[in-house]
Amino acid sequence: MGMTPHTAHEKSQRPDVEWLHWLFVRDLRAISCDIDVGAEGLYTISVMPLWTTEGRFAETFDSADAAMKRHGQIARGLRASGWLLAECAIVKPAA
Repeated sequence: MGMTPHTAHEKSQRPDVEWLHWLFVRDLRAISCDIDVGAEGLYTISVMPLWTTEGRFAETFDSADAAMKRHGQIARGLRASGWLLAECAIVKPAA
């Protein structure tokens, strides 16, 4: 994921934020596991079971390396417990 520095003027506009989205499925359920790169330079991992509001959590990191390592740990845990990776994409905001 590439990031470019933002100036104060750019922050007042919609930032060019990207995030990594992985979708895991098992039976008739799905879990979204994302890394969001904010304009402030923080990386937030969000894990959301899509069939319920329970069990959602987020963790924030100040480096891409730490966020990617943690995302990998979560993904390995999901796959080890029977979840299948159904979708993986880098998402950019709509204009």
